[in-house]
Amino acid sequence: MGIDRARAVVLGLVSLALIIASVLVMDWFVVRIGGGLGPDVPFDRVMFDLRSIKICTSGVCASVELSQLPMLTRLGVYPSLAPATFWTSLCFGVIVGIQCGTRVVTGGAPLSWTRFGYFLGTLFLAVAAAVGYIFTPDVAPFTATRTAAPLLLIFGYVVGMVALYFASSMETAADLIDDRSQPLAPARPRARAPSAPIVETDAPAVSRTRSRPIPPALRGKLKYTTMTAEITRAGLDARREDGSARLVLWRDVVGAVARRLPAEEPYAGTPFVDLVSTAGSTLRLLPWTRFSGEPLDGDGDDDARVRALLALVIARCPDAQIDRATRTFFDGSEPPAQLPDEATLGQHDARLA
Repeated sequence: MGIDRARAVVLGLVSLALIIASVLVMDWFVVRIGGGLGPDVPFDRVMFDLRSIKICTSGVCASVELSQLPMLTRLGVYPSLAPATFWTSLCFGVIVGIQCGTRVVTGGAPLSWTRFGYFLGTLFLAVAAAVGYIFTPDVAPFTATRTAAPLLLIFGYVVGMVALYFASSMETAADLIDDRSQPLAPARPRARAPSAPIVETDAPAVSRTRSRPIPPALRGKLKYTTMTAEITRAGLDARREDGSARLVLWRDVVGAVARRLPAEEPYAGTPFVDLVSTAGSTLRLLPWTRFSGEPLDGDGDDDARVRALLALVIARCPDAQIDRATRTFFDGSEPPAQLPDEATLGQHDARLA
């Protein structure tokens, strides 16, 4: 489980616990009446929660639902606002639970629902704070003592909105690594198809690395395959094999992962770099990716090209996450770690979705 996913789960559970305790279990205000109001009115304690008023005497309590009281009473507007706070708090808790559960099951929760949760959480938090600290029950000449419930509910909202953030945040590159990735011994040299000649023009400098044609057996088989990428000061202006265009800014890059495809055909242990940024914008840079724009070092074998790509990411994105296996490859002379089989490749791709 990735660190952001774990944070979403823990914070979501804490938020739900605070919300449930404050709106379903605890009283919000307690009024103590020493000796009662006389022989005809013997009760000595009145408790307010978000749904009812409980009147107690000698350990025996009777309750009245706030919804049964008139809209405007001598108690102020508390009887009208408290039930609304009860239902809106439960609604927010449901959103937090669904988003965090979705993150655990699918690896990422919809950002649109998270934004909706931010809006509702901010609005409902303000209502809860008003009910707990401004529109308190008017029980003059007695004093209503506030419990810890309003403060706990406010904390529940704050923690819930943080949980929503982690529920929709992009996994870091370190979280996308499959634990079964294994180091690979240097591959035997393979014959390469002749590459097209590079034509010098007056256009901006073109990357000095050459690309080769995509193997016919891998056409349409790999996800996120990037066919062309223009390197600029702002980022990569790329086009995938499926024809979709992706503009990935350096500031949006969260990490890079270097791996090799499975050894069996048609993958043949081909090295690649996954550039991880915002959801839906992953770029898989392969030996047949043609670069243009600013020059890219690494005009050699495939591993040298992968190291050149990692050097570019590290230089342009100092805050990007580089997992241990990728760092070991970058700092050493061995090939990247290899995904052992097609099933592992599928799991790796699913985490990038």
